[in-house]
Amino acid sequence: MNLVLLGQTDRGLVVALQDAFSDTRRSPRDIVWGWDHPHVQPRPEFNNNDLLMVLAQSESAQDWRDHLLQRQLGFVVAQGQGRELIENIRFAWGRHARSQADTRSEIRPRYISACENCVDPECEHRLFRLSKREL
Repeated sequence: MNLVLLGQTDRGLVVALQDAFSDTRRSPRDIVWGWDHPHVQPRPEFNNNDLLMVLAQSESAQDWRDHLLQRQLGFVVAQGQGRELIENIRFAWGRHARSQADTRSEIRPRYISACENCVDPECEHRLFRLSKREL
């Protein structure tokens, strides 16, 4: 999964994002940037699991929105400047990474139970006491 920044940006933002992701376990495989405008050649191609991030402060933000909507691609608009922008991108990436992990078939839940269908209150209390011990 890549984080794709769409709009005018510079190396400074990319470096700041790399630093910000260095302490997280779900960091992007790559931060792709350099597409200032949607009409550049060659046209950018995106993977289905990439997070497309339109930089709201960019002059071409509306062009990117129109382009992505026309191609029916999902995207997120990143608002803010400086540290606020970095935090907003990190937050959006975290949500994206979690949602992608939920769709991966090779990831199985650690615990599968039929208790959602169980009507025995003692059983529920017993499970609750067990889970409190783990904390």
